[in-house]
Amino acid sequence: MSAQIFGFSPNRIAAMLRRHYYLLSSSWVRLIDLVYWPTVQMLMWGFLTQFLMGKTSYIAQAFGLLLAGLMLWDSMFRIQLSVAISFLEEMWSRNLGNLFVSPLRPTEFAASLLIMGFLRTAFSMIPVSLMAWWFFDFSVYSLGLALAGFFASLTLFGWAIGLAVSGLVMRQGLGAENIAWAAAFLFLPIAAVYYR
Repeated sequence: MSAQIFGFSPNRIAAMLRRHYYLLSSSWVRLIDLVYWPTVQMLMWGFLTQFLMGKTSYIAQAFGLLLAGLMLWDSMFRIQLSVAISFLEEMWSRNLGNLFVSPLRPTEFAASLLIMGFLRTAFSMIPVSLMAWWFFDFSVYSLGLALAGFFASLTLFGWAIGLAVSGLVMRQGLGAENIAWAAAFLFLPIAAVYYR
């Protein structure tokens, strides 16, 4: 019997994390996908902003704001998507029934999805932030302590959207899986990511 902490079994959560780690590490395509899209977005917006800097002084003043906004938004999107994809992996492999026949509790399963979402996002966004510093001489870490606050609130929001999408897919079936990719973009117009 495993030790219980606040009704959670760290061993069962660690077992689920290990399962998702094995799933990720066994496929180089999944690993490349974690970094590919954030890199493409960062390069596209970085080069576009550098081009526009030569055309107007307004963009020159907003360069860091645009790139920081993009990277923070993409981290929230990645967390939401990672939680939803980790859940969808269980649905696609028809493994959800097996998991819930085991002693794994729904709260432990949700905790493992949240932790895995955070780890996948860190794995993708840390290299992208270093590439932004390398290519565009911009460091999102210059935000200092505010970065921790932004990232924490975006992480919680991404987790909430990811769990809501997972619940919707569990309720409606795999026909609702496209919502996993579109859910965060419902908030994009009101999130003020690209506004100054």
